[in-house]
Amino acid sequence: MTDNEIINALKCCITNDCAKCKAYDETNDKIVDCLHAICRNALDLINRQKEEIERLEDMLDSAVTSEANAHYCYEDSKSEAIKEFAERLKRQFKIQPHFHTTTVICCAHFKDAIDNLVEEMVGEG
Repeated sequence: MTDNEIINALKCCITNDCAKCKAYDETNDKIVDCLHAICRNALDLINRQKEEIERLEDMLDSAVTSEANAHYCYEDSKSEAIKEFAERLKRQFKIQPHFHTTTVICCAHFKDAIDNLVEEMVGEG
C-alpha cells in the first residue's frame, strides 16, 4: 500500500467505513486480517518516515557544520588579508626616503595608526 492508502485505511478504520478501505478489499472482507495489514503497513510507514527524519537531521547537522566552517575560514582569510595589506603598506612607506625629521615622525605615527586600524578591524593584536 502507498503512504496515502495507509492513511486512508486508518481513517476508514476510525469511521468504520470498511467499504472504502483498500486493506479491507485486499483481505477479502476479513476484518482481523484487514486490521493486521493496516497495522503492519502503518508501522512500515512510521519507520520509513522516522528514517527519513533522521536522514534529514543528519543532512541539516552537516550543513550547519559546513556553514560554520566556511564562516570561520572566511573570517580567518579576511583577517589575514587585512594584516597582509597593512604590512605591505608599512613596507611601502619604509622604502620612501625621509629627508626631514618631521617626515620620519609622521611615518612612525602613520605606522602606529595602521597597526591600530588593523587591531580594530581584526579584533586582535
